[in-house]
Amino acid sequence: KETFYSANRWYFLTSIAISIVAPLITFTKTMYFEAPQSTIDWDRTASINTQTIKEAQNVYSFEDLAILLIVLFSLFLFLRTIYQLTHTYLKIQKLPHDISLNARRSTIDTVFSLYPYIVIPHNFEAYENTEMILAHEQVHVEQKHSFNMILMQLLRAIFWMNPLLSYLQKDIEGNLEYIVDEELQSRFDSKTYQKSLLSFHT
Repeated sequence: KETFYSANRWYFLTSIAISIVAPLITFTKTMYFEAPQSTIDWDRTASINTQTIKEAQNVYSFEDLAILLIVLFSLFLFLRTIYQLTHTYLKIQKLPHDISLNARRSTIDTVFSLYPYIVIPHNFEAYENTEMILAHEQVHVEQKHSFNMILMQLLRAIFWMNPLLSYLQKDIEGNLEYIVDEELQSRFDSKTYQKSLLSFHT
């Protein structure tokens, strides 16, 4: 029912940026009050407070430990995601390059793109409507959709405790597919394109 797919793409990216930056913004207001006359011995009070602060600083609460564990686990997931992405890129670079199709051939029976590469199966010619399939992945590459998905993978690694990110990732992935479909239905016959997608996925 929606048609503003490109606008939705930027809406998702902007909302992610705002949700990260907004909690870091603070507002301060300075107010001045006339101090009442005091009869407190401030030297003695300061000495007591100093001892109390020193004692408090040596105690780590359960909340501090929980925050530390969350941060360490987020760091672990973030570094693991970076490693997996790097490993995938290096693996794709080693695949045979088919110059005629401008794609890399793999033993895996699937087609996917990861900017700036398109990966196709070794028996790609056996599929129907290969031109449409390649055009589909080419639009993903041209519009750099991989960066949206990489961003979501990194965010899910850092904010792993937020279950809503998985739903957001699915929405973003679906919206990117709608962008490609809208683009290709202007190049090819609509019904033929839809049938080719169904045929390939089955």
